[in-house]
Amino acid sequence: MYSHGSESLIRQAREIQESELNKFYSRLIKLLQGKELGHETVDSLQRLHLILSATKYTRTLFSTLHLNHRLLPTWTLQQAGSRADLSSLCAQLLRSLESRQSEGPAHCLTHTLPILNTVLTHSPESLTEDHVTLLSKKLVDWLRYASITQGVGASSGGFFTGPRSRQPAPIAELDGTVSGDFFTVLCVGQGFTDDQWMNVYSFSMLRHWLLTYHSVSNGNTTADTDDRSEVDGSVVSMVSATSSSSRLLPPKERLREKAFQYCQRLIEQSDRKAHKKTDTDLQKACLVEAVCILDCVCVEDTSLVFRTFPCIKGLFGRLSSDLSFARVLLPIAQFYLNHGEMAAVDCESVWNLVFGRFPAELFNDHFLAHELLRFLRLNLESLQLRVPQYTHSFPNLLKVKTRRNAFAQILSTALSSTHTCCN
Repeated sequence: MYSHGSESLIRQAREIQESELNKFYSRLIKLLQGKELGHETVDSLQRLHLILSATKYTRTLFSTLHLNHRLLPTWTLQQAGSRADLSSLCAQLLRSLESRQSEGPAHCLTHTLPILNTVLTHSPESLTEDHVTLLSKKLVDWLRYASITQGVGASSGGFFTGPRSRQPAPIAELDGTVSGDFFTVLCVGQGFTDDQWMNVYSFSMLRHWLLTYHSVSNGNTTADTDDRSEVDGSVVSMVSATSSSSRLLPPKERLREKAFQYCQRLIEQSDRKAHKKTDTDLQKACLVEAVCILDCVCVEDTSLVFRTFPCIKGLFGRLSSDLSFARVLLPIAQFYLNHGEMAAVDCESVWNLVFGRFPAELFNDHFLAHELLRFLRLNLESLQLRVPQYTHSFPNLLKVKTRRNAFAQILSTALSSTHTCCN
């Protein structure tokens, strides 16, 4: 039983009119836009939580005020760590608001994950080691253990053709064959389950999360733990070598292991002939991201280099003769540059392709021009010292054309030091 005062507040929340609720939201927005946290803001947030809890029907004003989409999550992140009770209250509010969205969990994630990426980019120090560990454990489950049956799509009509009468079908590959026991972003079906949507969204933020996890862990790591990782490194590598034992790994290493498995699975799936051109483009985009993630995990854990290189080398051999995969071949070149010396592999064919065929045959490709310039600027010093083909191909690189003269000027500036070396 509620007290008389509590029952009165609940009744007021249930009987609040739409016009009054609009005024309340407008006032709350102004409070959230303020620079200081006052008692009125906290009281208003508590009242909002009460209204959402007491109201059993969907309000129509969320889309116009964008409280759930932008302001409240952003404000919550700005106040993260200041007060535990306030963080908990805001988390409950976000869950309540998301539950009233009509498009399901996937729609909620489109707002939640960009907010998470924002805090990863601008204030990773607001994340504690406990937060990072908890989310990393969830990412492992979403990436590796999503269900392998299709979600039930919308009913085509009729009582006997409703969702309950359908037997769930297994997920499929892009070529139409039945997939295995590992769901990825390259699997297709009539509909996705909630955990499959989580798998897709988790992959979209995985590389960014791994980089943030690395920086947060390094910032919170003491000398003792550094010493322990050096001593235990061989043990971790040995356990990582068998996926059946990966549950014994610490959260960070386990996430790295599952990211490695996921990307290997994507590379295997990309060898299938997709029925649609849009799916072929999806395969290429996923390959770019998969190679970048593998590069990231190998930078963090060099023991993975030797397990990863056979896969990357095989992918290069499969794609190198087809320049339509140039956007994939550049990340592969980055992987060779970062890890080829450690693995003692021959990189000559990679550099002949990047600094020979790319500028000679793809000089009108504006996208490739942008990516090639970015690759050169990020690795200028390493290329000058370790890649003879780079200095020898300097005049040929100037054939790369762009729509903007400024781009050509930047390219010339980035390569000016190479011209000096050639002279």
